Amino acid sequence: MFGRGPNVDVYLPARVPVRENPYIRGESGQLVYQFLWDEYADWYIEASKTRMAPSSTGTSPSASTTRRVLVYVFDTCLRLLHPFMPYITEVLWQQLPHDGEALIVAPWPQEEGEEKLHVDREAIDQFRRFQALVRAIRNARAEYKVRREAGREGGVEPGKKVAAQIQVADPAFREELEREREVLSLLGRVDGEKLSLTGIEAREESSEGPQAVRLIVEDGLECYLPLADMVDAKKERERLSKQAVKLEGEIAGLEKRLSGTAFLAKAPPALVESTKQSLSEKKEQLQTVLASMEALGS
Repeated sequence: MFGRGPNVDVYLPARVPVRENPYIRGESGQLVYQFLWDEYADWYIEASKTRMAPSSTGTSPSASTTRRVLVYVFDTCLRLLHPFMPYITEVLWQQLPHDGEALIVAPWPQEEGEEKLHVDREAIDQFRRFQALVRAIRNARAEYKVRREAGREGGVEPGKKVAAQIQVADPAFREELEREREVLSLLGRVDGEKLSLTGIEAREESSEGPQAVRLIVEDGLECYLPLADMVDAKKERERLSKQAVKLEGEIAGLEKRLSGTAFLAKAPPALVESTKQSLSEKKEQLQTVLASMEALGS
């Protein structure tokens, strides 16, 4: 129906839940609701911004396909939702390019027959891998954002774009990522000028080393985000140094307590065991902090 275009244009129409029984109201309505939010809005509308935006040479050649996909999917979802909310879906449908007088008499979306949409399984699989990659980058950014909001000054700023080195074993998928560089940059908040795509065999030659956050998305797909972009190295070292001093003081206090014969003789066994466990945990935390400081360098 749409031809073999970018994977995101092929993926979305095939994901519309047309097979659901409209008479099973709760389940069917929830599936369409989730699709509209999780797939249509969160992924396709956002991705379409890179195709719809005018360039120096005019409108992007893929803008026409993008418009068709946007209208087709929204039209189909309105038909699926019409049994649940007939008035609002009718009003919205009338604003779209359409055939027929009213949504109430429009044909129900078909999964079989002449109108059946061609499903490109390879394109669907590749876009799911693309989604997994973007989610991994988003999650890493969110983790460092939490650090920032918790008062740890080194956390990444929410609006900051970061560099990324993506290593892909599958040449076909690497080519697809090259075509979708703009979408990847937009959805993952990645700096397009500092985005590199290489084969997985280039791992040993990576200059990032321990200076990067390593994300293993799946077998044959990894991403490295430089810590220099994720944190302010100087502030992060200062924070870690203070944390190390604090932990060293706590460890010294616990060791002193456990070395006292009076404490061991009078304290309940459960308290002694709890103190030993706390000491072990503090030592592990200190090792983690020291390792992080070493990774940041001097």
